[in-house]
Amino acid sequence: FESFRQGIENSLVAMDYKPIMAEKLSSRSYSSDTACISEVQTCDIFILVLGKAYGYKTKDGVSVTHAEYKAAVKYKRPILVFIQDVSMDSEQLEFKNEVENYHEGFFRTKFATVEQLKDSVVQAIRQLEKENTSADEQGFLSRIEDSLSLKKQSKQETSGFVAFWPQPTIDF
Repeated sequence: FESFRQGIENSLVAMDYKPIMAEKLSSRSYSSDTACISEVQTCDIFILVLGKAYGYKTKDGVSVTHAEYKAAVKYKRPILVFIQDVSMDSEQLEFKNEVENYHEGFFRTKFATVEQLKDSVVQAIRQLEKENTSADEQGFLSRIEDSLSLKKQSKQETSGFVAFWPQPTIDF
């Protein structure tokens, strides 16, 4: 799975994000379990990538990735989900079903190649950025009033003013 993780890291760096990768964390004075969960607790976006294998289990009987996912849900981090289009072991399939749950899970993107994954991650982050900058009607009107106020303060004549409300409000 290394090439997929590296592809995501490269894409995030190119987008001027600072990816946090467990394998690149510096020494810590506490357990790996604590380190992984604390990084999820403070991250801006949690990117979940599921492949064929469930992976190493923690003392709680869930994979490290599953524990991190549960922490991301608990701490209400934005979660972007990418699922490799492969046959999965039974535990991973169960985890996938939890993640895809229609009511409590997340919408996800499937991928087969590193390039597909990289492109999908970039698209998902750009969409998340758009959602985070969208405004409700009152917020939009406030932005217009602020712009008009600045224009009046500059003492320049306004020959025309056009405002667009290009994105929908996203309520979570």
